[in-house]
Amino acid sequence: MPGLIDNALGLRRPRLAATGLAASADTVHWEPHMFPGPEDIRHKVELPSALQADLLAQAHAAAPHECCGILLGTPAADGRPATVVLADPAFNLEAGQSTQRFRIAPADIAHASALARERGLEVLGFYHSHPRGLAEPSAEDVQEGSAWPGYLHLIAAPNDRPALRAFRTGAMHWHELTIL
Repeated sequence: MPGLIDNALGLRRPRLAATGLAASADTVHWEPHMFPGPEDIRHKVELPSALQADLLAQAHAAAPHECCGILLGTPAADGRPATVVLADPAFNLEAGQSTQRFRIAPADIAHASALARERGLEVLGFYHSHPRGLAEPSAEDVQEGSAWPGYLHLIAAPNDRPALRAFRTGAMHWHELTIL
């Protein structure tokens, strides 16, 4: 892939034509194959309880702003669901301007991609919080997330029950996943 482009979240994704950006396709890799397999596996994601607690702690610490980050793990395979192994926190470029938006710094995407390669993992998706809202995608989340079809997206909302929900992004719609 000869280049990368920034989407509305500030995240880089492969582009078919060169863009002149300094990063190469080797810097950040995205492959939307994290949820292959039978339907029962496609609708589940394994998220260890320690990571769930960490995501909620990040949401509390960032309030009133949204926390955000990149999810690393292993894709679904051999009848097993995708498994999140690491939630890599990212800098929210919107934190100084809005309490209801997030945008991940491109440097954090590059760091997470390198970390994934180093540990033999893959970038599975992203997470962010809704400090005063529900753990469900807002209209803006759906619009922004549609640029990343097939990726996992976790939303943490400490004041909601359940406080953490998982979704697989699609073109202008998200599918909820069961957290195991």
